[in-house]
Amino acid sequence: MSRRLRTTVKCGRRVFATISVQSTRKASLGPIYTTGTIPADALPESCMQIFSIKVTDLNNDLSLPLEVHGFVAARDSVDRKRNYLFRRTRDNCQTLTPKDPFLHLTGPSRAVLLVDPVGIEVQLKVKGKKESEDEVLAFKCFYFHERYHLEDGIRFRIPSKRCMLEFALAVLPMSVEAIVGIRVVDGSWPDHCPGLLVCSTNSVKEGKVVLLDFQNGELPTKSDGVVELARRVVSVDYPEGKLTVSVEASRDRFSARGTVDFGMKVPRGSTTRTCDLVFCKMLVTVSWSLVSCYRV
Repeated sequence: MSRRLRTTVKCGRRVFATISVQSTRKASLGPIYTTGTIPADALPESCMQIFSIKVTDLNNDLSLPLEVHGFVAARDSVDRKRNYLFRRTRDNCQTLTPKDPFLHLTGPSRAVLLVDPVGIEVQLKVKGKKESEDEVLAFKCFYFHERYHLEDGIRFRIPSKRCMLEFALAVLPMSVEAIVGIRVVDGSWPDHCPGLLVCSTNSVKEGKVVLLDFQNGELPTKSDGVVELARRVVSVDYPEGKLTVSVEASRDRFSARGTVDFGMKVPRGSTTRTCDLVFCKMLVTVSWSLVSCYRV
């Protein structure tokens, strides 16, 4: 069933226009590196790097904290299916607070291609006492088709039903895909110690991709030490781009920080480096691949 939501907003060179929502299916494709043979058309391509989405300027009848569920998804020319950036069910809401009004992103599951305009679809609700009392927070669809790279990235605000959505992102005109994996191999994470795992590229000064933010002090790991990251796919400028992965821990007067840098290995390859913190060692692996426009 097709639904059309009319949204046309212009801001400088950026144009946000009507998008027709034809498919509600999730993008079935993952990063090329993890899906077998590299397609013949795989090349460095123009991609969108999403750093954050902030919920701000609430209507007068709303105030933080709010329990929010729903999704934000991108649709690009690879398959036009939903590539989820944020997705929460009603029984797993995120609580937005004055200190943290940002959606906790868990995607994209692969690079967001910017060869053609990218559709952004937003459906967010505020949880009520029962499902019938849930209220719409944001219901919006628009296209993004900026093609210029700016060192400080791009910020733009989209008005919605009961709030403003502030996107922070970067346009990378020539980029490749990096998939990050982290595993604890020696020692352990301290109990009740909040942590932050982020990565950044040398081409965007202010932009950071949050791989995992665990302010509850519990590092989510599997039995083999593999860290369960919220995000793991990053776009990196070709050919001179470098990726830096940082691990930060802080509790009371204690703090520790480790960083590892990665150079690019394309058309396909991976590099593993050790991030040595005071209390544990982590192996950080980055796998590189080119980007395909026509994966099927």
